[in-house]
Amino acid sequence: MLARTRAVASGCRVRVLVNAEPGDAAQFRRRLIVQQEAALDSNTWSEPVLELSLPDGIYLLPYRNRIPAGFIGDPAAWSRYNSTEPLDSSALSGAPLSLAIGGSAAESWDVVQFTPAGTLSFGMGDLVLASGNMRVPGSFAAGESPVQAINSDAVRGVSLSLYGLAVPIDGREGF
Repeated sequence: MLARTRAVASGCRVRVLVNAEPGDAAQFRRRLIVQQEAALDSNTWSEPVLELSLPDGIYLLPYRNRIPAGFIGDPAAWSRYNSTEPLDSSALSGAPLSLAIGGSAAESWDVVQFTPAGTLSFGMGDLVLASGNMRVPGSFAAGESPVQAINSDAVRGVSLSLYGLAVPIDGREGF
Protein backbone atom coordinates (compact mmCIF):
# COMPACT_ATOMS: atom_id res chain seq x y z
CA MET A 1 0.00 0.00 0.00
CA LEU A 2 1.36 3.36 -1.03
CA ALA A 3 0.10 5.13 2.11
CA ARG A 4 1.71 2.63 4.50
CA THR A 5 5.03 2.70 2.63
CA ARG A 6 5.01 6.49 2.51
CA ALA A 7 4.34 6.72 6.27
CA VAL A 8 7.31 4.48 7.05
CA ALA A 9 9.62 6.24 4.56
CA SER A 10 8.70 9.77 5.65
CA GLY A 11 8.49 9.22 9.41
CA CYS A 12 5.11 11.00 9.40
CA ARG A 13 1.50 9.88 9.51
CA VAL A 14 -0.20 9.32 6.17
CA ARG A 15 -3.93 9.01 5.70
CA VAL A 16 -6.27 7.77 2.99
CA LEU A 17 -9.48 9.76 2.74
CA VAL A 18 -12.69 8.40 1.20
CA ASN A 19 -15.33 10.88 0.04
CA ALA A 20 -18.45 10.39 2.15
CA GLU A 21 -20.42 13.42 0.94
CA PRO A 22 -23.77 12.22 -0.46
CA GLY A 23 -24.36 15.64 -2.04
CA ASP A 24 -21.64 14.95 -4.61
CA ALA A 25 -22.93 11.94 -6.54
CA ALA A 26 -19.94 11.74 -8.92
CA GLN A 27 -17.43 11.42 -6.06
CA PHE A 28 -19.48 9.80 -3.28
CA ARG A 29 -17.70 6.63 -2.00
CA ARG A 30 -15.42 6.74 -5.11
CA ARG A 31 -12.94 9.60 -4.64
CA LEU A 32 -9.83 8.67 -2.66
CA ILE A 33 -7.10 11.03 -1.50
CA VAL A 34 -3.75 10.31 0.15
CA GLN A 35 -2.34 13.03 2.41
CA GLN A 36 0.91 13.15 4.38
CA GLU A 37 1.44 14.99 7.64
CA ALA A 38 3.85 17.95 7.28
CA ALA A 39 5.85 16.97 10.40
CA LEU A 40 5.40 14.17 12.91
CA ASP A 41 2.38 14.77 15.16
CA SER A 42 1.88 18.30 13.74
CA ASN A 43 -1.68 17.50 12.59
CA THR A 44 -0.93 19.73 9.58
CA TRP A 45 -1.64 17.88 6.36
CA SER A 46 -0.25 18.32 2.84
CA GLU A 47 -2.19 18.94 -0.28
CA PRO A 48 -3.12 15.57 -1.81
CA VAL A 49 -0.09 13.40 -2.54
CA LEU A 50 -2.33 11.20 -4.67
CA GLU A 51 -5.91 11.66 -5.78
CA LEU A 52 -7.89 9.06 -7.68
CA SER A 53 -11.38 7.79 -8.31
CA LEU A 54 -12.54 4.21 -8.30
CA PRO A 55 -13.81 3.01 -11.69
CA ASP A 56 -17.34 3.99 -12.67
CA GLY A 57 -19.85 1.78 -10.88
CA ILE A 58 -17.44 0.74 -8.07
CA TYR A 59 -17.96 2.07 -4.54
CA LEU A 60 -16.30 1.63 -1.15
CA LEU A 61 -18.91 0.58 1.39
CA PRO A 62 -19.22 2.86 4.44
CA TYR A 63 -18.91 1.84 8.08
CA ARG A 64 -22.11 0.26 9.45
CA ASN A 65 -23.61 3.20 11.36
CA ARG A 66 -22.91 5.56 8.46
CA ILE A 67 -24.61 3.60 5.67
CA PRO A 68 -27.02 6.21 4.29
CA ALA A 69 -30.63 5.43 3.48
CA GLY A 70 -30.97 4.03 -0.01
CA PHE A 71 -27.35 2.86 -0.30
CA ILE A 72 -28.32 -0.80 0.03
CA GLY A 73 -31.60 -2.36 -0.97
CA ASP A 74 -32.29 -5.33 1.29
CA PRO A 75 -30.20 -5.13 4.50
CA ALA A 76 -30.50 -8.90 4.98
CA ALA A 77 -28.70 -9.43 1.66
CA TRP A 78 -25.92 -7.07 2.76
CA SER A 79 -24.74 -9.00 5.81
CA ARG A 80 -21.43 -10.66 6.48
CA TYR A 81 -21.20 -14.27 5.36
CA ASN A 82 -23.08 -16.59 7.76
CA SER A 83 -23.82 -13.66 10.07
CA THR A 84 -26.41 -11.01 10.77
CA GLU A 85 -23.71 -8.33 11.10
CA PRO A 86 -23.85 -5.74 8.30
CA LEU A 87 -21.40 -6.03 5.43
CA ASP A 88 -19.43 -2.81 5.80
CA SER A 89 -15.98 -1.26 5.67
CA SER A 90 -15.11 -1.74 9.34
CA ALA A 91 -11.68 -0.16 8.78
CA LEU A 92 -13.53 3.16 8.39
CA SER A 93 -14.93 3.03 11.93
CA GLY A 94 -13.13 6.21 13.04
CA ALA A 95 -15.03 9.47 13.18
CA PRO A 96 -15.47 11.08 9.76
CA LEU A 97 -13.63 14.33 9.08
CA SER A 98 -15.04 17.53 7.63
CA LEU A 99 -12.37 18.88 5.27
CA ALA A 100 -12.08 21.35 2.42
CA ILE A 101 -9.60 19.86 -0.03
CA GLY A 102 -8.28 21.69 -3.06
CA GLY A 103 -10.18 24.88 -2.33
CA SER A 104 -13.60 23.24 -2.40
CA ALA A 105 -16.22 23.57 0.33
CA ALA A 106 -15.87 21.30 3.36
CA GLU A 107 -17.02 17.76 2.69
CA SER A 108 -17.33 14.64 4.82
CA TRP A 109 -14.47 12.14 4.54
CA ASP A 110 -13.90 8.69 6.05
CA VAL A 111 -10.29 7.96 6.94
CA VAL A 112 -7.70 5.19 7.33
CA GLN A 113 -4.46 6.48 8.87
CA PHE A 114 -0.99 4.94 9.03
CA THR A 115 1.68 5.73 11.63
CA PRO A 116 5.42 6.13 10.89
CA ALA A 117 5.81 2.52 12.09
CA GLY A 118 3.45 1.37 9.32
CA THR A 119 0.70 0.41 11.75
CA LEU A 120 -2.83 1.75 11.75
CA SER A 121 -3.62 4.70 14.00
CA PHE A 122 -7.18 3.35 14.23
CA GLY A 123 -9.62 1.47 12.05
CA MET A 124 -8.29 -2.08 11.81
CA GLY A 125 -10.75 -4.13 9.75
CA ASP A 126 -12.13 -4.50 6.25
CA LEU A 127 -12.42 -2.25 3.20
CA VAL A 128 -15.23 -3.61 1.02
CA LEU A 129 -15.71 -2.70 -2.66
CA ALA A 130 -19.07 -3.25 -4.33
CA SER A 131 -20.63 -2.48 -7.67
CA GLY A 132 -23.47 0.01 -7.73
CA ASN A 133 -25.70 2.21 -9.81
CA MET A 134 -26.37 5.93 -9.70
CA ARG A 135 -29.90 6.67 -8.52
CA VAL A 136 -32.04 8.90 -10.73
CA PRO A 137 -31.87 12.51 -9.49
CA GLY A 138 -35.10 13.43 -7.74
CA SER A 139 -35.83 9.80 -6.82
CA PHE A 140 -34.27 10.17 -3.37
CA ALA A 141 -34.45 12.68 -0.54
CA ALA A 142 -31.68 15.05 0.53
CA GLY A 143 -29.14 13.23 2.71
CA GLU A 144 -29.96 9.86 1.15
CA SER A 145 -27.42 8.00 -0.94
CA PRO A 146 -27.15 9.09 -4.58
CA VAL A 147 -26.05 5.53 -5.44
CA GLN A 148 -27.29 2.05 -4.62
CA ALA A 149 -24.96 -0.90 -4.17
CA ILE A 150 -25.90 -4.05 -6.08
CA ASN A 151 -24.99 -7.74 -5.87
CA SER A 152 -23.67 -8.33 -2.36
CA ASP A 153 -22.25 -11.69 -3.43
CA ALA A 154 -19.81 -10.03 -5.87
CA VAL A 155 -17.98 -7.82 -3.36
CA ARG A 156 -14.19 -7.68 -3.13
CA GLY A 157 -11.78 -5.89 -0.85
CA VAL A 158 -9.04 -6.19 1.73
CA SER A 159 -8.72 -6.86 5.42
CA LEU A 160 -6.29 -4.49 7.16
CA SER A 161 -4.44 -5.79 10.20
CA LEU A 162 -3.39 -3.58 13.10
CA TYR A 163 0.09 -3.74 11.51
CA GLY A 164 -1.27 -2.09 8.35
CA LEU A 165 -0.96 -5.22 6.24
CA ALA A 166 -3.64 -5.76 3.59
CA VAL A 167 -4.95 -9.25 2.82
CA PRO A 168 -7.04 -9.45 -0.38
CA ILE A 169 -10.55 -10.87 -0.03
CA ASP A 170 -12.29 -12.24 -3.10
CA GLY A 171 -15.99 -12.56 -2.43
CA ARG A 172 -18.51 -12.19 0.35
CA GLU A 173 -17.47 -15.49 1.94
CA GLY A 174 -14.23 -13.83 3.08
CA PHE A 175 -16.01 -11.13 5.03
